[in-house]
Amino acid sequence: MHELYTVLAEYYDVIYRKRAERVEDEIDFVEELFRKEAERKVKKILDLACGTGIPTLELARRGYEVTGLDLHEEMLAVARRKAEGEGLGIEFIQGNALELDF
Repeated sequence: MHELYTVLAEYYDVIYRKRAERVEDEIDFVEELFRKEAERKVKKILDLACGTGIPTLELARRGYEVTGLDLHEEMLAVARRKAEGEGLGIEFIQGNALELDF
């Protein structure tokens, strides 16, 4: 399975195209949760295990300040390329979500 996130990172979006097609609905749901449950307006989001940035980019398109974190640099390379292609200023960090030091 590790190869999906490294060797096959360039094909991840094709493999999971159904998820990419539903991302707008997923983020609609997340925004509804923000409206109902957040104690203050959500402006900044940390997307853990962001992969190729499918939801990360959608959040940035909607005006959030997003940071994406993923274990695999190969996945982040794809996400960075997509963000740059859309002119989105997203910070992508390589790291392990289990070892965050915020």
